[in-house]
Amino acid sequence: MRIFSVGLFILFACSMTLNAQSKKSPIKFEFEITEGNTLHVKADVKKGWNIYSHYTTSGGPIPSSISLDNASAKGKLIEEGKVYTAFDDLFEMEVSKFKDDVTFVQKFENINGDVLKGYFTYMSCDDKRCLPPEDVIFEIPVE
Repeated sequence: MRIFSVGLFILFACSMTLNAQSKKSPIKFEFEITEGNTLHVKADVKKGWNIYSHYTTSGGPIPSSISLDNASAKGKLIEEGKVYTAFDDLFEMEVSKFKDDVTFVQKFENINGDVLKGYFTYMSCDDKRCLPPEDVIFEIPVE
């Protein structure tokens, strides 16, 4: 009986691992710092999916955002990409989203240390479902 229980546990653990691996994000990110203390978060959006704008209204999707742990944000978050604003059946309201690649740009100042630390929060959906909001942690050396 004990061998059966151990075997069942291993089978369950393997199925959980395979299930977790199949739920990879449809959005891939690259983080870069350029001159003038500017952070660029490039989102590579898989065909059929989208990522939501920083400018969303209450009751809609979670807005994309940058949070800095050891620096101060300077100015507004800028979005570089083609934004689509239209009625969204999933949220039953008008939303702004990106269906293709987009870059979020944030200037920063008063960094504490030689590495910029923080996280990028986003939500992604296709035409039928949404994935839970996710935080992508980053640590980028600052020259």
